[in-house]
Amino acid sequence: MNTQNTTSQRHNIKETDNDLVPVHLPDNANFLVWLAHDVDCVHKTFIHSAYYFLKEKKAYHLESYIKNHQSYWNFDKILEIEAKNDVRSTFFFLSGDRRLNLLDPKSWLPTLGGYKSSDPALRFYIDYFDKEGWEIGLNGLSRYSTNKNNILKEKDALEKILRHNISGICQYTPKHWGSQHILNFAYGAIVPAQEDIRNPFNPYNDNFTAIPITITDKILFKKFKNVEHAWSHCLKIINTIQETRSLLTILWNQRVFNKLEYPAHVTIYEKLIQESKKRNAVFCTGNEILRYHLPRKEKNEHFQK
Repeated sequence: MNTQNTTSQRHNIKETDNDLVPVHLPDNANFLVWLAHDVDCVHKTFIHSAYYFLKEKKAYHLESYIKNHQSYWNFDKILEIEAKNDVRSTFFFLSGDRRLNLLDPKSWLPTLGGYKSSDPALRFYIDYFDKEGWEIGLNGLSRYSTNKNNILKEKDALEKILRHNISGICQYTPKHWGSQHILNFAYGAIVPAQEDIRNPFNPYNDNFTAIPITITDKILFKKFKNVEHAWSHCLKIINTIQETRSLLTILWNQRVFNKLEYPAHVTIYEKLIQESKKRNAVFCTGNEILRYHLPRKEKNEHFQK
């Protein structure tokens, strides 16, 4: 069986009809919201500081390195925002070292400033989030995490830290679904090829669920440099999500929760939460989304049509 072709075919079938498998909303809810964070660099290195100094011509980037500011840490800031708004999110952590590939310059910034989830400082937050209602998943966005054997090692390492199984993995593209599926993840978060894909779906017609990411900080602020324009775009998306009573998924990297470097990112994230609450949305983690997904029998009937 050609897994790659089968995955691609089912992905295309689903993307031609995003209402094929709708979500079941709780009573009185207008739509669902899933907040998520991909955690890659937690330390701002000299390379990061020099790169952004040359790119943005801001002395702050060099000063932040010299003064040893924890510019990319930000877990307390995320906790403060979400606890204040009484919401919970999913953190996607890496679990192993990243080897620097000098022949691949695009890998330098994501690789530098990396971490091990077993580091005591990080374990404190992982344990706290896990115990207090946040969800922990595996960050599969690294180039290292495209091989199923590497993914399995990282999954096992993270589960040993948590002392229980994890449900989800975050990878941007559907080309990795085969590995996710084989390794028994309950769901995978992906950026769909079409912007109108708003609901979870089952590319293998079984219990593995693909959850589309609606808004990411990286894509949003690459497209819109002005915060007003970015927010206007977000409002249009929220309007559509509410009208279709579907799922709004928001992926914000943990390092952008520093107002000195990313003021617009923090502002938009808080406004997304507040606007969604105002519109009577229900917030959930990735694992909790699965309970609002159609029952298996009903899913099968949809895919068999």
